[in-house]
Amino acid sequence: MNPYLHSEATTPAPRRVRPARVAAGIAAFVMLLFAGPLHAQDAVVTISKSGTVKQILHEIESQTDYLFVVNAQVDVKRPVHIDAQKKTVREILDRLFAGQGVGYELKGRNIMLSPAREKPTAGPDRKMISGRVTDASGAGVAGATVIVKGTPNGTTTVGDGSFSLDLKNAGADAVLQISFIGMKPVEVAVAGASQLNVRLEEDTQLVDAVVVTALGVKREEKALGYAVQKVSGDELGTVKTTFVGTALTGKVAGLQVRNSTEFGSAPTLRIRGESPLLVVDGVPYEYVALSELVADDIESIDVLKGASASALYGAKGGSGAVMVTTKKAKKEGLDVSVNSSLMADVGFLAFPDVQTQYSSGAGGKYLLNDAVGGDKLDIGRTATLYNPYTYENEPDQPLVSRGRNNFENFLQTSFVANNTVSIAYKGKLGSFRTSVNHIYNRGQYPNTKLNKTNYSLNGDLKYKRFSLSAGLT
Repeated sequence: MNPYLHSEATTPAPRRVRPARVAAGIAAFVMLLFAGPLHAQDAVVTISKSGTVKQILHEIESQTDYLFVVNAQVDVKRPVHIDAQKKTVREILDRLFAGQGVGYELKGRNIMLSPAREKPTAGPDRKMISGRVTDASGAGVAGATVIVKGTPNGTTTVGDGSFSLDLKNAGADAVLQISFIGMKPVEVAVAGASQLNVRLEEDTQLVDAVVVTALGVKREEKALGYAVQKVSGDELGTVKTTFVGTALTGKVAGLQVRNSTEFGSAPTLRIRGESPLLVVDGVPYEYVALSELVADDIESIDVLKGASASALYGAKGGSGAVMVTTKKAKKEGLDVSVNSSLMADVGFLAFPDVQTQYSSGAGGKYLLNDAVGGDKLDIGRTATLYNPYTYENEPDQPLVSRGRNNFENFLQTSFVANNTVSIAYKGKLGSFRTSVNHIYNRGQYPNTKLNKTNYSLNGDLKYKRFSLSAGLT
């Protein structure tokens, strides 16, 4: 029996808590609080299964509070077998990646898996370079590739975007190539530096296709559960037509464009047999047609097909919607652009053959009827003919084939002249864009022409938490 406990039980004197015991209790409490975070890789798990590395990592995650962040260069599809009873995470990871050249590092509740870096060997010409790769917002870019140009020597950045690389006798003129998916690659000359900070800019050409959904929300096209198709403004401007709808012909699956043969008649759009709702910059328009917009002012057109795509617009968007995004100022400073095009229609390639040897009539005699069996033309014979200028029948008029090219002579060369001038400016507090467009269309038939002038103005203002955008067409 412990003599101290025995004396404490039999002595009636009041108990006193010793300072040493209080300190020991506090220390034990603190150790219990921080034991988990300080020894994350010492958490005990039990695993007995065959599968891929990825499945084993998921099993560890299910038994602990920790998550794995895996570098793209780590092979997680490799088949393995693990039989471990009450082993620490550290022991399982050592067994899982033995001889694979994979290292792991604890970052809070995350365990970072990445290719193990080679330890540089000592030498007078060897040099280490370290740095950090960030995005436009200053956040670290994890998984970015850093390679010494012209060599296979490289590494990848860790969770906070930092990296360390052995130049391996690359010389004083070594250049680092830094790249990451969705961002523009950059090249940086080392030039004797030992620390580099590199900023990567987003590359819009490599980002997944982004479409505008209901209420102007932008999402990746592959993440949507309904049919959406996008047409860029550059595709619309390849061939300048009088109406924007005509340029959509054959570009969107399921969108039927009914072009009219009548001069100056705008095409009609149909999705699944019904007229879609027109939405311009997030604002739905029920009584505005697509033909009232100018192709040079359009950034893109997104076609939402069916009720699921345009459900937020209610019954008006039940058959789908045509989402138009207009152009805004993009470049810093002043930008002036002039776009001019001329498209001509020289007429028909061929005309139907008609007879020009015999006049109207029958039995070899000229008569004012629809039969074609009268006197022979262009041989010097005469007859009483109707004069459309005097409105009288005049005798002894020569029988000639004067109307043989009536249709060809009636037609005229048709053309469409499309001219646009736009001015855009972007500053620190906002931007604006204004444009004037003029379309002159002369038809194939006399007295058919179209003069149309369009003016548009849009802008936005941003100051701290205040933002304002407006447009006028």
